[in-house]
Amino acid sequence: MNANKWRAYKNVGPTSPTEEGKPRFGESNVYTLGNIGAHRIVCTKLPSVGHTREAMTAAGNTTTRLLGTFQKVDYVFLVGVGGGVPHYTDYNRHVRLGDVVISCPTRNKHIYLYCENAKSSDKGFEFEIKPYSPSNFNLQEIATQLKSAADQDAGATPPWFNYLRDGAERPEQPVGAGLQAAQQRDRQAVHEHRRQGPDRGGAPHAPGKRTQERQTIAYGDRQEGCPRLHLSPIASGRQVVRDDRLRQQFSAQVGALAFDCEFDTVIESILGNCKDSFICIRGISDYKDGTRRKEWQPYASLAAASVMKSIICGMEAPTNV
Repeated sequence: MNANKWRAYKNVGPTSPTEEGKPRFGESNVYTLGNIGAHRIVCTKLPSVGHTREAMTAAGNTTTRLLGTFQKVDYVFLVGVGGGVPHYTDYNRHVRLGDVVISCPTRNKHIYLYCENAKSSDKGFEFEIKPYSPSNFNLQEIATQLKSAADQDAGATPPWFNYLRDGAERPEQPVGAGLQAAQQRDRQAVHEHRRQGPDRGGAPHAPGKRTQERQTIAYGDRQEGCPRLHLSPIASGRQVVRDDRLRQQFSAQVGALAFDCEFDTVIESILGNCKDSFICIRGISDYKDGTRRKEWQPYASLAAASVMKSIICGMEAPTNV
């Protein structure tokens, strides 16, 4: 692995920048250059995020300019917030606010699934899907190793939790007390979804002992304030995100545990620039697509960036420094 190669990530995340500014030759984007572990990185923030065509076009153009300016980028990280898919009766698949979903293949090689259209039929809905996959799954393999190590030793503190706490202590981070209050706020959100029922994105439940059992499964044995990692494809699509029932059916069909705001144009740009390895990391800030609950976004963003740093630090160090 050459020492002069780059890792790129987007959106948000703590780092140790050494330079910040606009490159020459008319480039309008602002980049931050620095180091994470033994690796050189360049990052930028997307100009706008959302389901509008303008936002999607701007995001794709920003990615194209970054990869055109820094042509030796080897690995691309798409880091930010997303909406989780709750599973109240399956602890291993239940995604809570503040958790992190990493785009990894489960049923096939696809890590990102964009729903172009959903058509109603006698058997339910039929989805037109545009799948995306990297040709190199090195980043996904490192993420799988991180999760496996954390699951096997529940008493140990995972590296991303240390990075999360360090980042929360920085004065520029608007997380503060949110790190300590995260678990209690999410318990309230879980109860709210249960009251809403399945038609509004919740889960049906019976009163009494069965309810208590489901609560125990949903909350599980977690380290206080520590995000849990989930590996699955990440999904998007304006039509499925806006409808609770469609979203649940689509996530069940493709095995996705998170939705985000249509990053298909960004991934198209990555593939168009012949980048073989990329990964999406989404901190869960709501149960839609990451845009609805503003109070959770700083914490979820920092959690996603902390996981990104753990993956980069788990990569093989350059040998020809």
